[in-house]
Amino acid sequence: MSQSDFETLVAGVCERIGLTQPEGVLRGEGIVFDGVYFSIAYNEKVCPHSVFVYFDYGVPPRAFENLVFAHLLKENEHRIRRQLPIFSIAPQGDRVVGMHRFSVKGITAAQLVEQMTYMAAAVNSWKEIDWSAVAGRDRVVTR
Repeated sequence: MSQSDFETLVAGVCERIGLTQPEGVLRGEGIVFDGVYFSIAYNEKVCPHSVFVYFDYGVPPRAFENLVFAHLLKENEHRIRRQLPIFSIAPQGDRVVGMHRFSVKGITAAQLVEQMTYMAAAVNSWKEIDWSAVAGRDRVVTR
């Protein structure tokens, strides 16, 4: 994929979700889709075969922050093996973010929007977890 191909992909994604100006997304600005903040990144020099989609889960409940982070780290092990989105902590240290790497071979705007729909549903489901009820369990099942 070239930068030009990435620009075409982003333009297609923006068109499908009703954004009229893809230039902001291409500059690294985020978009809100299905109530979730996303950003789409590509760097031809660093990783020319991948497009990265980042999405914001938000701030975990402070009282259960250590529990949340521990569960997300355990979940990452399962997700990486199945090539599913993984969890991270934003550089500021207070927000949980998801990251999904897509191979640029054959990815279409329609496929990317479909995946963003899935990711948004997962984020919205995650926000409904009652972490006080999770305390003491071995694993939290997340989408």
